[in-house]
Amino acid sequence: MRWLWIGAGFVAAALSQPVLADDKQDCLGHKDEQQRIKACSAIVDRFPTDAAAYDQRGTAYRHKGDLDQAIADYTRAIELNPNYAAAYNSRGLAHASKGDYTRALADVTKADELVPSTKPRSSAAKATDRKPKLKVARAKSNATLDAPNEAPASAWPTWASK
Repeated sequence: MRWLWIGAGFVAAALSQPVLADDKQDCLGHKDEQQRIKACSAIVDRFPTDAAAYDQRGTAYRHKGDLDQAIADYTRAIELNPNYAAAYNSRGLAHASKGDYTRALADVTKADELVPSTKPRSSAAKATDRKPKLKVARAKSNATLDAPNEAPASAWPTWASK
């Protein structure tokens, strides 16, 4: 009897692999956002700690215009993987779409900090670290963010106006 259960388990696992592969493909890039949400939700149901599935589902929700659900999914992805730069960036885009530029800037900045620089740095560049200049620039830009939504649209980066 025990072998029967073990055999049934192998059959179930073998049959579920193609379904899982289809869900992964649909979750990663199906053209129909509703199908994408359905596929990502199926993965989340099976693997509730899959940050990428939450991120991809959030993107599908964002493309559909459901920004609150998108932000919730991006936030869950970040909770599962605090170093997930793509989720921070995507959440920043969702916040910008809602007009919350303070949160958008914070998320995009965090994403930028998490992505390692791909350019090789010379020894001279390493000796003169550019971070203080960036902090000054961010401090100046944060001064305009203290009054949310009051800065002129021209003051925002080009991605924020889309």
